[in-house]
Amino acid sequence: MKYRKVGSTPPPGNGNSGGLYTAPPASGTHVRIGNLYYPTVTIGDQEWMSVNYAGPGGMNNSSKPYYGTFMKFADLPSIQIPTGWRLPTKQDYVKLIRSQGIVFDEYLESTDGDDVQSKRLLGQLMATTDWIKRDGYANNQSGFNAVPANLLVLEGTAHGEGANCLLWTSEKDERDNPVAFKLIQLPSDTYARFGTYPVGYYPPHLPVRFVKDK
Repeated sequence: MKYRKVGSTPPPGNGNSGGLYTAPPASGTHVRIGNLYYPTVTIGDQEWMSVNYAGPGGMNNSSKPYYGTFMKFADLPSIQIPTGWRLPTKQDYVKLIRSQGIVFDEYLESTDGDDVQSKRLLGQLMATTDWIKRDGYANNQSGFNAVPANLLVLEGTAHGEGANCLLWTSEKDERDNPVAFKLIQLPSDTYARFGTYPVGYYPPHLPVRFVKDK
């Protein structure tokens, strides 16, 4: 995997995203963040970005610019988003999951990865490409378009691309560790849940989405 630091001044053509989102989409809704235009989708009573944030401020996978910019949790406040938009809470993601008819266990903070119907319904949130497992469930019917970008780290190699969609929430746990939404596809199970990512010496960089209430 090739990745690089995304500077505060994007290359020509907003090149950190390979020219993606430099103009409003030809159809549908969008939100402008900085000088990029991101397509959005209405799901229930919320409007979500249907792609990952791709502006300056973090790292990216140069071979797959549509994975967006991978950000440290501490740097998220530097992203200047329009009024009304916000970094999703855990409850925002729970609402997203339940909007597809998926049962979410509040105690375990997870869907049932063994349940066939749950796995099928999760496919409605998943992009139709890049997922390694070919079970036919990933159809993006909701338009949310979750991509399995995993995460990036400055030291070492982060395994999980093609099987893990990780997105920051706005929350931390009781030990002050940042919390992420996770959509995980294993050989047998597919499930959504939350997980913490301790900062440590080399903080993980995760993709980002934003949401607003309609």
